[in-house]
Amino acid sequence: MRSLGLCTAVFFVLWLLVVFLTSPNELGIVAFVLFYTLFFLTVTGICGLAFMYLASKARRAGSAPDSVTTAARQGILIGILLTATLLLQQFNFFAWWVGLLVLGAVFLVELYFLSRSK
Repeated sequence: MRSLGLCTAVFFVLWLLVVFLTSPNELGIVAFVLFYTLFFLTVTGICGLAFMYLASKARRAGSAPDSVTTAARQGILIGILLTATLLLQQFNFFAWWVGLLVLGAVFLVELYFLSRSK
């Protein structure tokens, strides 16, 4: 959990450097790829840490324990959801119903993994 926190902090600092020190007009596609990749990794790390913390808290309270892989998978799915939303917004394809479709797709992927594990 410490290594995930350290990596998330590094990704966040790198993402901030990309935001403040690069210009999309000068670097073109490289700046966008760096921005979205580091954004995805940062959001995934933050959500993964949050879900791991909640799972450990639930274990202490006597609830059903969640595994680390479940927390990591849910962090990745939320990272995909937010990154896809930003990409759609950048290309002016985002509308409320498109957001619901992306959310539904992420929800169906999570349901697939939950039903497969039982």
